[in-house]
Amino acid sequence: MPFRYPLPALLTGLLLAGFAAAQAQTPATSPYVAVDGANSTFTSLALRADGSLWSWGDNRYGQLGYATPNAARNAVPAQVPPPASAAAGTKWASFAVGSNYALALRTDGSLWVWGLDFGNYGTGTTSSVGGPAPVRVPEPATAAAGTTWTQVAVGNSHNVALRSDGTLWAWGLNSSGEVGDGTTTRRPTPIRIPTPATAAPGTTWTQLSCGASYTLALRSDGTLWGWGSNRFNELSMPLNQGTDLPVPPTQVPAPAGAAPGTTWVRVVAGSSHSVALRSDNTLWEWGPTPSTTTSRLVRPVPTPSGVAPGTQWTELGAGYGFSAALRSDGTLWGWGTSSIGQLGLGPAISAIVPTQEVTYSQWAHLSGASGYTLAIDQQGRVYGSGSNSFGELGDGTTTDHLTFKPSLAPVLAATAPRTLPAPQPWPNPAHDYLRVPNLAPAATVRLHDTQGRLVRDTRPTAGQVDVRGLSPGLYLLTVQEPGQASRAARVVLE
Repeated sequence: MPFRYPLPALLTGLLLAGFAAAQAQTPATSPYVAVDGANSTFTSLALRADGSLWSWGDNRYGQLGYATPNAARNAVPAQVPPPASAAAGTKWASFAVGSNYALALRTDGSLWVWGLDFGNYGTGTTSSVGGPAPVRVPEPATAAAGTTWTQVAVGNSHNVALRSDGTLWAWGLNSSGEVGDGTTTRRPTPIRIPTPATAAPGTTWTQLSCGASYTLALRSDGTLWGWGSNRFNELSMPLNQGTDLPVPPTQVPAPAGAAPGTTWVRVVAGSSHSVALRSDNTLWEWGPTPSTTTSRLVRPVPTPSGVAPGTQWTELGAGYGFSAALRSDGTLWGWGTSSIGQLGLGPAISAIVPTQEVTYSQWAHLSGASGYTLAIDQQGRVYGSGSNSFGELGDGTTTDHLTFKPSLAPVLAATAPRTLPAPQPWPNPAHDYLRVPNLAPAATVRLHDTQGRLVRDTRPTAGQVDVRGLSPGLYLLTVQEPGQASRAARVVLE
């Protein structure tokens, strides 16, 4: 619920209660808050603020999470039913789309999978069967008691996931070492991936992203790590480049030309190329794209001349041979191939530098997929551009679109109260900067001291909050996003 009490009293209560998350109710329109499309097939999923999950597109293996009259596809978004054995009162919390299957987390930390099973269910089977009924991924026998799943990322046929104690687990096909255990042996059940010996003590995994046959992961000190295939420089490192030999978990070096003292803050893997953001808001990419036929090495993405002064990159997307990104003013920019409208720029317009999509404005979220892009505007409505042979754009047709068109994903379905998760600022304790993941572009972050005094009121840059100049001690961090009530978390500054 919104804050209704004098801040000093509320702060004291939160301190005594361990800074429990503030609760909020979603707006009556229950906007979409996340969207994702498969990097190798044509399946799309989207999450609403009320915790309901919707899907459309390719359904040849039941990867939409429900049966359809046309077994091959469904061009009209429909709701994924909750699992029959899901805990009462739980909702969908996040999701990821693989090659002919999907994984999704519920609010109790349980993880579910549906679609084609070739070892990616985590149940020990490799039968190449499956279907639309969600199956719960087993809790690893060696996982710490009381821990749950908190984050999941999916490649073509492998999965990586974090648990609430910060441990990293992976399973699925492993022909390129993409699971991360140093072998190429298929892993049909989740196995723990050890922390690299050279990782800084006290750091933890914070963000995961998977390409077709490789994995990239960020740690809390801003270092980036990669493993799996590096044949086309997917991992931005010289190790085993141009060969079929797998790469074990290895730190990705800072690119030549990066500003001293900067670190990685976000990474998104496409099919075989990746895009990443550094703490000075510079954008970098590596791996093969049509705009880089002579080099697959890491390279800076130029800031377009037409961007609004004072704006920053806020969200990234990578598909098959193309990339896209949002800026803090809600504009959407794309580059790479657009032969069938992947970038939404019009008739077969490809771009070697970021080029603005101008059909709509005020975007909030995006996702690059195999041959199309999905995006959510700041009103919570879903749009798509590019390939549509399986109805993956969700507009009720199977006609490709060269510019963004609204999907038929309903925006006025019934809603129910939902407890939103508390922000998860890191590092915590913090020194000069802290980061707050998964914020809307228009989010405001405020810090109050233990006397209830407002000491910082800012809009984060790429999720980063400058806390320099503040005295060491305990603070209340609150996040305010459009259409949502405030949420709170404890922060310690040293």
